[in-house]
Formats: sequence, C-alpha cells, structure tokens
Amino acid sequence: MPVMREEEKKKRLTPFRQLLRRVEVTEGQVPLVAHFEPRPDYARTIPKIQSKQRDIIYCDQGATVFHLRSEAAFSCADGTAQATFTLRRGERRYFALGFDDHAPAVFPNIGAPADEEIDRTIEFWREWSSNCTYDGPHESRQVNNANNG
Repeated sequence: MPVMREEEKKKRLTPFRQLLRRVEVTEGQVPLVAHFEPRPDYARTIPKIQSKQRDIIYCDQGATVFHLRSEAAFSCADGTAQATFTLRRGERRYFALGFDDHAPAVFPNIGAPADEEIDRTIEFWREWSSNCTYDGPHESRQVNNANNG
C-alpha cells in the first residue's frame, strides 16, 4: 500500500486505495498464475470484468470501481480474470489493484513509476520505525539476535 506524505498527496493523482505488488525472479524461472476475482457487496455480487486498455482490467458496482493494472495479459470470463506466464531471472511483473468510490477512477502505476512508489514507501516506513523505541520483555532477545548474526 503505497504511502505518501501530505505534501505529496497535493501533487500526485493516485487511486483512492491501492495495493501494489512487484514480482521479480532472482534465479532460474518461475511459472506463475495471477488470478483476479473480485466479489463486492460481501460476495453477493459476481461482477462483469472488462478490459479497459491492454494493461487494465476492471469491474464496477454502482460508483465503486475495482481496477487491476499489470503488464501480464489477463483473459476475462464469468467474473474471473487470469494470467498465466513464466518469469525468468531478472524479469519483473507489476500488479496494482486500485479501488475508487469517491471520485472518478485513477489507474495506478506499474513499471518504473511503481518502483518509485515502492522505494518511497520503504523509505517512509524505515524512517518512521527508526523513531520507535521498545522497552519490554523481548528487548534483550533483539540485541542478542543482532549480535549473533
């Protein structure tokens, strides 16, 4: 879930809510199946999944829009979308699931802009967590683990 500081929110147009995933193979090759099967209204609805562009599939229910953006080629049928592919060493695929119900849908980033969002989010949480302190029963265990390895 990409994080933005308040000043960044004023300058960037992003989905209302977003899950962003980067899948990267570091060794060999990996066959993968990506499955998109949204079930809004507490699974009482099976929405029609449609293709918006080559890299965007979506479904809607009233003002609510769920959209998935990826370079993976999805085929859509009967409320389900699936992409089957193999990644080899050094290859990446991005999956950005957006949700909008307050305004027009804003499609999420993939590729290099998604890398920037991921890096920015990691940096945000590292900075935030560096300000945290812990005083409790497991404190000495953390120190020992750091010294052992």
